[in-house]
Amino acid sequence: MYKQFVFKRVMCMQKRFFAPWLGVPEDPVTGSSFSTLAPYWSKALGGRREMTARQCSRRGGVVRMRLEGGQEDRVVLTGGAAVVVSGTISY
Repeated sequence: MYKQFVFKRVMCMQKRFFAPWLGVPEDPVTGSSFSTLAPYWSKALGGRREMTARQCSRRGGVVRMRLEGGQEDRVVLTGGAAVVVSGTISY
């Protein structure tokens, strides 16, 4: 119970993502979705510019978000990361 109570007070949002029709049974943690959710939840939470979120998947993760720019049109994401693919693009 204690962990749940502290968890609810610290996190601004929790999310999960599924797209099995695209071959994504469950997305571990993705910055692109948090970059679109941050402006929405900023307004919903009374204009907060800094928030913390948790991806509620098996692998899971915590993402910190900060809205920047004159019109809050930029989202800075921070958190842990793991390299899953590496390569070079040349043209």
